[in-house]
Amino acid sequence: MLMEIEYALIEKCMKDNREAQEKLYYILYAPLIRVGMRYYVNENDSIAAMHNAYLKILDKLHLFRYNKSFMNWAKRIMINTILDEFRKKKLSNGYQKELTLNTYPAEDAELMNDVEKTIEKQHVMELLSILPEATRVVFNLYVFEGYTHKDIGKSLKISENTSKWHLSNGRIKLKAFLEANNYFDQSLLKIKIS
Repeated sequence: MLMEIEYALIEKCMKDNREAQEKLYYILYAPLIRVGMRYYVNENDSIAAMHNAYLKILDKLHLFRYNKSFMNWAKRIMINTILDEFRKKKLSNGYQKELTLNTYPAEDAELMNDVEKTIEKQHVMELLSILPEATRVVFNLYVFEGYTHKDIGKSLKISENTSKWHLSNGRIKLKAFLEANNYFDQSLLKIKIS
């Protein structure tokens, strides 16, 4: 039943029905903001990205395939919007030096989504906010979105080794923070740090 409502709502949105577009906005708002808050420290940045993503969603509704999950499709657009903004910022603010630093070897260990299940979402956001922006983006893509280092490299225009370095750097920083603050039993994270 929900899928039928979504499809009917999508059809109305494609016909520029403002009430349907507003309803879709409110349906997507919280899930897309949660995605954004994993990447941005500032809530206003997350809201701005959500608005940009929402406009792209409306613009690309005709490309949505009804045999797919609409929410996953919308979240993918949100992630791509964030990555686009990150690439623009990287190029305009000189992030290239930070992104090409790959002098430390990193082990490509599996990370579990247990991070998100174990810690309340609010605490995940607090933890991720301690990471430098480039490291936070790579960490999110790998841990929460399931990207491979190869995919991350292509998306961010960095090498696989740089992606591995950022993931390793993120693990080390999170582990140190957890240990320093006795946040909780860090073994619950199931993050292998060598």
